[in-house]
Amino acid sequence: MKLSVDTVEKACDALTKSGIVDKNGEYDKEFKGYISAFGVAVVQMGLYPALLIFEDKSANTKGDRSKLADALGIFLDKTDKLSEHYKSLNEENRKLMQKRVNEALVALKLALRIYKPKDEKIKRK
Repeated sequence: MKLSVDTVEKACDALTKSGIVDKNGEYDKEFKGYISAFGVAVVQMGLYPALLIFEDKSANTKGDRSKLADALGIFLDKTDKLSEHYKSLNEENRKLMQKRVNEALVALKLALRIYKPKDEKIKRK
């Protein structure tokens, strides 16, 4: 998969609009793991169950991982929940959506490297 500059810029936009990256250009380090975990969840369970798990705002996690589902929706230009959108698709379009989600995950993970984790600030004495 080859990512264009436009794709990475779109991922940066999704990271900031979803609230993963704050106004200072920093993010909670958990989101690196959440992006990877989402990809693993898709492989193990399928896209629909993974979306349901990550869209759950009441999940007892350190960071609000539902922001990742929001970022995916922003990246894919979807205004409704991705799980609802997925249910409305036929099999061929579901496969296409999974391909686009995989591309989005790679772009988000790459774009996240542009920003700084909150706990890795440089401290000077």
